[in-house]
Amino acid sequence: MRALRLEGGELPSPSVPVTGLAVAIALTLLVLPGERDGLENLLAAVIGVGSIGLALLWRRFPRATELGVPALFFAMVGLLRASEGGTKSGYGGLFLLPVLWLALTGSRRLLLFGIATMAAAELIPLVAVGAPDYPTSSWRSAVVLTAVCAIAGLTVQRLLAENAAE
Repeated sequence: MRALRLEGGELPSPSVPVTGLAVAIALTLLVLPGERDGLENLLAAVIGVGSIGLALLWRRFPRATELGVPALFFAMVGLLRASEGGTKSGYGGLFLLPVLWLALTGSRRLLLFGIATMAAAELIPLVAVGAPDYPTSSWRSAVVLTAVCAIAGLTVQRLLAENAAE
């Protein structure tokens, strides 16, 4: 499969606006009403800004960017999700954004890394925090969301490969 890359293995230039937009969407959700943990939100905001900063370095450190930006985004979403009550927070859908980005720009190995990182961001709170903050039904949500993201990412990569072969 041929990923969308510039010469030298660099990520395409849209990585900065895509990362910025994804972080902005996630942090904008903080203005909606809800119960939050201020410290977790502050840490999530710092991580989000850090992911934008790392994306700005994509020309200089393409490998660190392609691994680091999605991992930081997953960590940010995981913290925002935990801050607002776990799976009921509505943040889970944001996990799909870096998976799709990796499907469009990365190799199969990088996509699988992203899916594994996303699964960890989903499962660590379930194990570390547990009930009642993360009820048993949260496991089902984690499995379904991870499966949907994996299927979407792998499908996008397959469609790109088929299109490139034509």
